[in-house]
Amino acid sequence: MSRVSIIGSPYWTDYIARSGLDAAFWVTPFPRFRSLLRAPWRLALSDDVIVLGHGVPDRMARFVWFFLFVLLWALGPRRPHLFLYWIGTEILRPAAPWQWRLYRWFAARRRVHVICGAPWFKDMLAERGLTAAPVLFPYDTAAAAALADTWPTDEKLIASTYLTPSHWENSRGDWIVALCEAWPDVRWKIIGLSPDTAPDALRRLENVELCGWVSDPQAVVSACHAFLRLTRHDAYAGTVRDAQVMQRIVIFTKPIGDCIQVSSGDPKEVKAVFSGIVADFALGDPERIAHLRSSGAKVPSLEEGTKALSKFMRKRHA
Repeated sequence: MSRVSIIGSPYWTDYIARSGLDAAFWVTPFPRFRSLLRAPWRLALSDDVIVLGHGVPDRMARFVWFFLFVLLWALGPRRPHLFLYWIGTEILRPAAPWQWRLYRWFAARRRVHVICGAPWFKDMLAERGLTAAPVLFPYDTAAAAALADTWPTDEKLIASTYLTPSHWENSRGDWIVALCEAWPDVRWKIIGLSPDTAPDALRRLENVELCGWVSDPQAVVSACHAFLRLTRHDAYAGTVRDAQVMQRIVIFTKPIGDCIQVSSGDPKEVKAVFSGIVADFALGDPERIAHLRSSGAKVPSLEEGTKALSKFMRKRHA
């Protein structure tokens, strides 16, 4: 049985806990250099090391941290397999061409493997000279599936989305504001933004509830009829999977599962699709609403996700 360590920021703590992976999670606040002191010990005790969502370091501090870690790995008494896991927005980091070249050279080394957390990342990374295997990160949707029968009884549409200040542009925050303003009768529950971090455009709207950072986003999503993820660039997020298995109306900008797909570059299309959903919902026809809802049938279970990742890692040892 291989010994697995996962390196990631504190953001991943809950995600890892729900992944079902038998692994030691090394919470590493990039790019604090004292976190490197544990690197030799971790590397010596591991057969496989997964580095989550680091990507090509764009800022010099990140770059120095990452390649000091690589140096410790290369000079250590034993070199575990390194799995560089691309999760999402790190592909957009404005790294310099020479940083990409050095990263590609390292990624081509023996016992180093590149994984991407969604099928659409494979081509994006190929354009940058990286060969990556698309493997979804395991995620436990069992609790969300148990909420599939908790369809809100409100007659007016309740929608939810995920927004943060740092990902405002990537998550099409301006588009969400436009939808909130266009349909004041639709109630919104926005995860990730609080009254202290939200822009004035959202704070002033009476139909918007700013939920802030929540430890259990499933509770928020289950209280809504629809979930939107209008991301320009992201992986198959846990909130999207939760909403699908809860059989909510899911609008997503990526082609996966039985969601309603919209273009990440056309706000008019998004507005037209949302207008149709609002109209259908207002009719109160159960058949129309059932047609809009996700079935959740294509969402991989925790067991399937864990099996796929474990199988991929075992093959790399062959």
